[in-house]
Amino acid sequence: MKHNPYYKRMQKNASRTVAIALLILLFSPTAWSQSEKTDGSRGDAYIERTEEKKTPLILPGAGKVNIEKLKGKIDTQMDISKLNLVELRAIRNAFAARQGYPFKDATLRALYNTTTWYNDALWDVSEKEETTGKKFSPRYTKEQLAFTERIRAREAELRKLNFKPANSKDVVNMKNLINPFQLKEFDPKLYSMLGQNGFAIVPAEHNQLFHVYEKNDYADFPSFVTTDLYLQLFHLYFDCVLRDVEEKHLDSLMIVFSSKMGAEMKTLTSSQNAEIKAAAEYGQAWFAVASWLFSHDKAPKINSYTECPRSIQEDGNGRNH
Repeated sequence: MKHNPYYKRMQKNASRTVAIALLILLFSPTAWSQSEKTDGSRGDAYIERTEEKKTPLILPGAGKVNIEKLKGKIDTQMDISKLNLVELRAIRNAFAARQGYPFKDATLRALYNTTTWYNDALWDVSEKEETTGKKFSPRYTKEQLAFTERIRAREAELRKLNFKPANSKDVVNMKNLINPFQLKEFDPKLYSMLGQNGFAIVPAEHNQLFHVYEKNDYADFPSFVTTDLYLQLFHLYFDCVLRDVEEKHLDSLMIVFSSKMGAEMKTLTSSQNAEIKAAAEYGQAWFAVASWLFSHDKAPKINSYTECPRSIQEDGNGRNH
């Protein structure tokens, strides 16, 4: 069984970095977007890999670019003036994709993974690199290089229109989103909010914040990494450290402490001073309970209890100790 070489390479990396891959507008449309299922539950609105390959992916836009057919001949003299940003990126990178180039960009991996040919080409390149020990670099003809440069120039023009589109109150040019194809459906309300504000908050049912980013990673969906994730992970790590210190160090120390304090209180119960004796008896009982709890799951049944001596509770002025 063949495995995706991209993940194979990532596993070889001792230090795996979290790529902050965004849409071209630096917004992640619906990283938390969800769709209603027939059973009433909510599921993330990603296109599943198995569903992607059932039908060819045709990008929305004037060019109606069929990603599956990019493995065939590409007209390097075509008119690109009507193509949108996602169509231009798909065509420009197709030359490398056909040769099995392992893209670092999550949206490009997701784009070409919808085809029947990209993963096989990727695998072939990975095997050749392992066999020869040489790193693969895609090759281009002079015509292809000139064509890709022409596309890059057009992409640069379109990127200048990312924000505050003409004849619109929106702050974001939604025509320049580069990965709407990754969503099963694009909720009109979500689309509108992204255009108006540049971001949108979508209800979700994830137990932990990192679950969103983890799912995005497996789905090759770009994530907008925010500080709340780091704060939560720090909180979880700090909580784990405290628990580890308590279980492996403080727990044993408290057992010894309670035992020795109980023995010391027992010694003091023989005091001739009534107040010291009463306080020692109370302390002995207190540490006895603590010691018992360290070795049992439940507290003992108490039929009677000793009142804390009033001299312990208050001083001569009525103030609590």
